[in-house]
Amino acid sequence: MLSIIIKEHNEGREFVTRMLEQVSTLQVDKEVQFVTSALYDKFLSEYHIDLKGYDFPIYVTGDIQSTGGACNVGAKLSNGSELLFLDSHVCFNNEKVNRLLSTLRLHPNAVIGAATQPIEYPSCTVASSGIGYGVAHRFVDRPFEWIWVLPETIEHESVVPSTIGASFLMTRSTYQELARFGGFITVPSGASFEEEASIRLARLGHPTYVEPRSVFGHYFKGQPGHRSQDEHMQKGNHLSYIIGFYLNVFNPELYNYIDAMLRKTWGTEYEKNMQTAIEQYSWLRRKLEPFANRIDENWYLRRV
Repeated sequence: MLSIIIKEHNEGREFVTRMLEQVSTLQVDKEVQFVTSALYDKFLSEYHIDLKGYDFPIYVTGDIQSTGGACNVGAKLSNGSELLFLDSHVCFNNEKVNRLLSTLRLHPNAVIGAATQPIEYPSCTVASSGIGYGVAHRFVDRPFEWIWVLPETIEHESVVPSTIGASFLMTRSTYQELARFGGFITVPSGASFEEEASIRLARLGHPTYVEPRSVFGHYFKGQPGHRSQDEHMQKGNHLSYIIGFYLNVFNPELYNYIDAMLRKTWGTEYEKNMQTAIEQYSWLRRKLEPFANRIDENWYLRRV
């Protein structure tokens, strides 16, 4: 069974209902785990969800206040052997999901990310300006700058530094390995740096592939008109980014370089968040130290 874990966090009704419409077209044995920041009853009433109105099971868990927490809760409650993590504002079809599943079966130890291109609100049409496949972060011009990591001409799955947190697939056993090493980063509220989990998994022997033959549309939060723009930009992001940096950079020279950049950019906010990261995650950094040299950390600064 495929468990589809949908992170609903302050979305518009059209995103939620469209997700269910898309899932209905998938010709696989499936279930949906909606993990929402809303209270359970409010979610059902606001979005007019009839849990019995579909031919596949839909489960709703409410009052989960961070997207990283939603990933953990959805994975633990799921019943499938394959876990597809999705934001509420992505577009896909049966063919694209089947391609992801086929690639996962070729690389069952890996994380498989969908190729991601921007969509123009409110349609699911991929924007003509969206060139590139797969998304990662870098620290070249500013902290956590988005970059495209593969050109459109590549027509096979390829290993990448990390996958965008909006649409990725893994087996239950891979998630269980992640859970033994902290799970997805959870912050008190807002968006989390889910991409970081794929970096941690790469250290543990679970590489990330992006599948350019499976193109998902993605409406990026932060674009004008998205009702959760301010919340996602301001709550949780900075803290989870700092935790991700703290957990994943072991090279002393690189660590000092990024530390100086973040201090310059975010000042006292960075210092406060770093203190929180140390207090809450020093145990996990120590646990990851034996795997420190298993990945090339220099991609953080590589220009693409």
